[in-house]
Amino acid sequence: AGPEGQAVLHDIDTFIQGINDYRASIGSSIEPWTRNDIFALNSLKSQFLGQGGGDEARRSQFLGGLIQRLGQKKGWSVFNDLRQFKSPENPTAVDGKFKYGHIPKNAKGSVVLDPGSFQPTPAAPNVTPQPRVVPDGQASNVLMIARERSKTGRPLMVGGPQLGYFYPGLTWEIDMNAPGLRWRGSTTVPFPGYVAIGRGVDFATTLTSAGADIIDQYVETLCNGSDEMYLYKGECLPMEHFEAGTLDGEPVSFLRTVHGPVVGYATVNGERVAISRKRSSYGEDVVDQLFFRRLSNGQVDSPQSYFKAAAKTPQTFNSFYIDSKHIAEFTSALLPIRPKNVDPGLPTVGTGEYEWEGFLGTKKHPQGVDPRDGTITNWNNGAAKGFGAADDEWGKNGSAGRIDLLDYNLRNLQRNGKWTLASVVAAMNAAATQDVRAIDTVPLLVRLLKGSQAPSPMAQQMLDVLVAWRKSGGSRLDRDLDGLIDHPGAAIMDAAWPQIANAAMAPVLGPQLEELRRLFSRWSAPPDGQFSGWYMYLDKDIRALLGRTVKAPFRNSYCGGGNKAACRQSVWAAIEAAGQELA
Repeated sequence: AGPEGQAVLHDIDTFIQGINDYRASIGSSIEPWTRNDIFALNSLKSQFLGQGGGDEARRSQFLGGLIQRLGQKKGWSVFNDLRQFKSPENPTAVDGKFKYGHIPKNAKGSVVLDPGSFQPTPAAPNVTPQPRVVPDGQASNVLMIARERSKTGRPLMVGGPQLGYFYPGLTWEIDMNAPGLRWRGSTTVPFPGYVAIGRGVDFATTLTSAGADIIDQYVETLCNGSDEMYLYKGECLPMEHFEAGTLDGEPVSFLRTVHGPVVGYATVNGERVAISRKRSSYGEDVVDQLFFRRLSNGQVDSPQSYFKAAAKTPQTFNSFYIDSKHIAEFTSALLPIRPKNVDPGLPTVGTGEYEWEGFLGTKKHPQGVDPRDGTITNWNNGAAKGFGAADDEWGKNGSAGRIDLLDYNLRNLQRNGKWTLASVVAAMNAAATQDVRAIDTVPLLVRLLKGSQAPSPMAQQMLDVLVAWRKSGGSRLDRDLDGLIDHPGAAIMDAAWPQIANAAMAPVLGPQLEELRRLFSRWSAPPDGQFSGWYMYLDKDIRALLGRTVKAPFRNSYCGGGNKAACRQSVWAAIEAAGQELA
């Protein structure tokens, strides 16, 4: 990173000296800190908040099951529907289209695993890798208003970065006034005096995790009859044994190929293969500090200089900027360019013919200043049209999402097309307590069931309560602290939703419903934050079933198998069953 990188290393060394001087002053028995401790903590931050992708094996074997049940063509089309790679209807933060990623017609550089064959390998004894249903660290949000839409005549920002609480903590607040450094806000453990989220002299900044696809899994062809030998560029190579230290006193070790750690084994057409994992930011995590150094030392004074700074980090974040005139957003990551015949949602053939072909240029990253509608909102959803979702984030580019709560509240709180800071704060506060199914799904169900006969007065009453819940704002608050959500609509939705979601998707998914749930949950209840949910699928599927305009509709019909009467009947039956459960 040249002279700027050397300056970061100097700051790190000064930081370490201070830590070690303090240790010595209190007689601490902890080993002296080194650069490696800073580098390791930077990597931890990256893997906690700043990465995406790397779940191709599980998705691939799900596809294998679809193909086995439905045939090659339909199996693929259902898989493409469910992963929602790109959508012209997904709510975004910035204007324009930023094309990244494509689904090839001939994915000969990708592999479909045999259904149910993937077995993860733990790096430590007595540790079972847990599959993720909700992507890690997906809770941060932001609302920004351009000066033309602000009642103050100045831009507004309400940032809600969600880091959670830990001990020891990863962040703390600092009011920094030192030579060359003037800022106030949150810093993080590996930063030597740099701001992570906060304000400089004449701007402020916040972040949300972007979850862009910087991790790929590779299928390694085994050779010489060994689980520890693999083919790469025509040679049978030994895997490296990597000793990573200890965890709770137990040794941590794993195998590595040229691509990265071996994370499991599977079969392809009955043949055993190894699955390895490659992360673009591996070994580059500390470069992340170049961005935050510029934020801290006065090098950022405009959206353009902010973009140049944000482009320095290999970690994947949506970064937001505000000054007295502008609001802006930039999505960072070291984004690999994959060969045209590699499907980004499946494991890649690991024999060496399908390696990455460089990284996406800065100007092709999602970015924008002062959008046409005067607002920037984000809740970890896709930042721009055309930007493909990572393989582990099937909810990133849905036609509906929890971001709708922020946008819905902003629309309701604007006065003559403008907002105050108080109204923007109110929009965020309301969204924190609302149920996205109340706002997005209930009106959809009303339109679907209109004109049909409820199976019982109880079922009709339940639908009426759901409608009343939506009209009152769809809150999940327990204001009287009796342990129950105040509005009965929430209890009805919670009881009915698993059955409604299953009924809608079962005609096509059948025995794979539960496998889909493990990949993409029916709904992630708070505190997970509603990031996942089959309400996204229902939004697009039922609108098409009702003859509404849907841009890029699904290739398959799900609820009722495309029959409106059958769909209605299955939804009513789900509501009725929930009523019996609650009675």
